[in-house]
Formats: sequence, C-alpha cells, structure tokens
Amino acid sequence: MTMLAKSRMAVLAAAALAACGDGNNGGGGSGPPPPAADSITLSGTAARGAALAAAAVGVKCASGTPAAVSATTAGSGAYSVTLEGAGLPCVLRVTGAGGEVYHSVVAGSASSGSFVANLSPLTDMMVAQLAGSAPAAFYDGFGSGAAVSAAALSQAAAYVKSAISKVADLGSMNPATDALVVGNALDQVIEAAVTGLAAAGAVSRPS
Repeated sequence: MTMLAKSRMAVLAAAALAACGDGNNGGGGSGPPPPAADSITLSGTAARGAALAAAAVGVKCASGTPAAVSATTAGSGAYSVTLEGAGLPCVLRVTGAGGEVYHSVVAGSASSGSFVANLSPLTDMMVAQLAGSAPAAFYDGFGSGAAVSAAALSQAAAYVKSAISKVADLGSMNPATDALVVGNALDQVIEAAVTGLAAAGAVSRPS
C-alpha cells in the first residue's frame, strides 16, 4: 500500500470516529437520555378490618412536598403514590367515606426507593405513640426538618402490640409495613383489636 493510500485511509478513519463522537455527544445525534430524577414510591392498604375503598390518602414528606400530595385507594383499600424529588420521612393520612381518619409514617432519610405504609387504627396508634400527641396534629405540623428513625417506629409498633395484647395478638407483625390484604392475618388482628377495644370502651367502632 502506498503512503498516499495509507494517508487517505487514516483521514477516512478519523472522520468516521469523529462522526460517531458527534452522535454520542449531541452534535446532531440524539445522545443518551438525561438521568431520571430520584423518586419515592409509597404504597400499602387502608383498612379497619374492612377495606377503605375510594378513600383519599394525603402524603407529606420532610422535603420535596411543600403541600400534601394525594392519591385514592382502590376497592381493595390499596393505594400507591410516587413522589419526585421528595425525601423521607413521610407522614400519611387516609380519610374514608364513612369519616374514618387514620395516619401512618415512613421512617428514614432516603430520597429514592419503594416503601410500604399501611393505614389502619393500629398505625394511628403507632403515630400517636411516636409523636406523643394527636396524630392529626402531627400530620398537620409535619414538614421540613422532621425526623423519624426506624428504631422509633419499631418502638411504636412494640407499644401497640402491648396495648392490644388483651384483645388481639400481633405476634411479630408490624401494622405499618407488613402485607395487609383484607382477610389476611394482619387484617384479622386489626378487626379483632377494633372490636375488642370498642367493647372495652377504649375506642369507638365505625359503623
């Protein structure tokens, strides 16, 4: 191969590489898509024994949600909401068609991932114990700078287990994070606790 031919091949190769580089770096090509924003997905079930269907779920987080974000439960009581640019911890409130209002909390400080937060009379008790105040007041005042540790939430679950022990046995279940489906073991505990505490006059049972 002559020196002239080699020079021409080198020029063509360089041009081809430059063209590929232009396509990857936005020089007329599409280029790689920008990275997706961090997001948090919260999901769970709202129930008091029976599912809370078509109930409004409000969510407020320590960062990224200046106003409450809302979702609506399905017929099974299940809900899911995705928040972009938000950071844990988050507090939730469900309002049922019959006037039921329950709260829940997701602990930690993550800004991405999927987390479970059921809403029931037992999670309402957990929030009351965690906050040392009415759950509604905790939800209303929740915002920037709020902190909830996983250890504190576990302690609140242990308190609820003890508080309902005479009418229902939670065993090792966590009311906020364990699978909750109408009719399953956790749902049966919720039903038994609501019935038992109502009979003892400790809580009123929704009709």
